[in-house]
Amino acid sequence: MKKKMLIAGISGLLFSSALMISVPQAVQAETSAATVTFTGDDSTPTDPVDPDDPDVDPTDPIDPGDPDNPGTNTPGPLSLDYVSNFDFGTHKIAATTKTYQPLAEKPHIQVTDKRGTGAGWDVQAKISKISSSDNHELSGATLKLVNANVKTHSANNSTPPSAADITLKDDDQSIFQAGSDQGLGTWVDNFDRDKSVLTVYAGTARAKTYTADITWTLTSGPVS
Repeated sequence: MKKKMLIAGISGLLFSSALMISVPQAVQAETSAATVTFTGDDSTPTDPVDPDDPDVDPTDPIDPGDPDNPGTNTPGPLSLDYVSNFDFGTHKIAATTKTYQPLAEKPHIQVTDKRGTGAGWDVQAKISKISSSDNHELSGATLKLVNANVKTHSANNSTPPSAADITLKDDDQSIFQAGSDQGLGTWVDNFDRDKSVLTVYAGTARAKTYTADITWTLTSGPVS
């Protein structure tokens, strides 16, 4: 009888020891740091991107209808990198009011914000009188710019800026705007070529070449 009790006691002791060995014990825990620092003073000019697909590194001119326009090459952490020219071609004088599309196949503007402040920005545009070299004005003519889409690199996680449709006037109007913490990185505002047209009213055109200056102004911070 005593032998049986002794064996039972040894079995219980072995089982208890096995449980104690299987429990992991933390010997030491330490904390290390992961650090990265960014500065907002990169003054390298940003090249124009492909307005249809900003991820593509283009080897051809950005805008096939505007081949001599390489971009502004503007340095600085906040820059207006590209503005399209608007050439409406040569036409016979019409007896009725007509609208004309720009020759540029991809009219657009491009802004880059590398400041790292999230302060926002605003692009405004205005137009001078549309007139000939001998000061004959194309009376009543209007140039309307209609937004088609806003694009950026596929890996850009910033909130998109907003784009507006405007009929250009002789005073500034906001056309492309980023609010607080919006529009970081490179952004393109593509214009709708079919709707961004020059309207010329009947009885106003002469057999002359008419030109106008479009002034694009980029400012820091959105206009309220």
